[in-house]
Amino acid sequence: MGRLLLAALVAAGVVQSPLLAQVRPSTSRVEAPIARAETALAASRFLDAVAQLRAIVKTTPDNGRAWYLLGQAYWADDRADSLSAKNASDAFEKAVTHSGGLAAPWGRPALEQLAVSAVRSEQLGRARAAFARLLKVETEPGNLARYRTQIDEIDLDLGTYVPPAGTRYGPTGEIVGPVGPLAMRTNRWFEKGRHTQDPVKAEDYYRRATEADPVAWQAPLNQGIALARQRRFAEAMSPLVEADGRWRRANPAAGPHVRANLWRLIGFLELNRLEDAAQAVAVLMAAPDADPWVSLYLLRYLVAVGKAAEAVPSIARFADANPESVEVLYALALGQLALSRTRDARATIRRALACIPDGHPTLGYWREPLTTLLGRTR
Repeated sequence: MGRLLLAALVAAGVVQSPLLAQVRPSTSRVEAPIARAETALAASRFLDAVAQLRAIVKTTPDNGRAWYLLGQAYWADDRADSLSAKNASDAFEKAVTHSGGLAAPWGRPALEQLAVSAVRSEQLGRARAAFARLLKVETEPGNLARYRTQIDEIDLDLGTYVPPAGTRYGPTGEIVGPVGPLAMRTNRWFEKGRHTQDPVKAEDYYRRATEADPVAWQAPLNQGIALARQRRFAEAMSPLVEADGRWRRANPAAGPHVRANLWRLIGFLELNRLEDAAQAVAVLMAAPDADPWVSLYLLRYLVAVGKAAEAVPSIARFADANPESVEVLYALALGQLALSRTRDARATIRRALACIPDGHPTLGYWREPLTTLLGRTR
């Protein structure tokens, strides 16, 4: 979620893109195509970056830096709408095996991104091997503990985890922690949910995780999000309320859970339950955290209650910073339609539809509402 804010800051020149900090572009004629791809990445034009980088690695297949950047263009752990974790894993693996391997400036970051992209997309054997390789080259204690914990979590998912003394079990007999050197409170079903990008599978896994551990709040939160990503907003409300309740019981001084209430607001807006949406808005307005996604949906609420003229300029700035975000473009199109800017809305919707890769596990659910919205522009 922080990607939106980062992209805006990069575009404004306030901060340097982490991609550009890790792999500084050369100004030589040979490196100019990579520099252009890095510029596209910094501007969140991921489809453009993928096209440019695929052309580069086709002609120079031993260019590890280009493979690394291609992996970044396909996927990042903080981009819910990343293009392809599987393609990213393939690219990161090529980055590790070409042009200096782990000794290259991008080598270690590429290996870690290979591990994480693989573990998030049901490539558990591949992920485990990458984490094991990281253990052989890492010396920092915190990173060592993190990698070992990831391996234990993979084993928990696969059913090969050997629980040590002191392991706790939930009411269904599942291990609920502590797992790994970081002593994570987790269970097999929760890990299965974390290790897939398929929202249908994730909803089932997180439902089982919620039953396995009646205390942890993360599982019902993620179940609600998985349902909402399938546009099953009415069904998402119950687990989101459960997550908020568990959070408050565990953290009585912390107040409502921001993400649970953000996803409730999203659902209320999609279900046109504006009175309920107003209550969620009040909760989010009182939250101390400055989350750019909260800002986006507060703007969408303004559009829904007839204040599109106030909201659309800010939504347009979101779209400028995130030109391929289907979610942001959908919000912009709604605002444009509310202002009777039919031609602009039609162009925005077509842009959004062009940003949905075939077979994408989550973005595919946006085709129907976008197509319906496109019908309103004729």
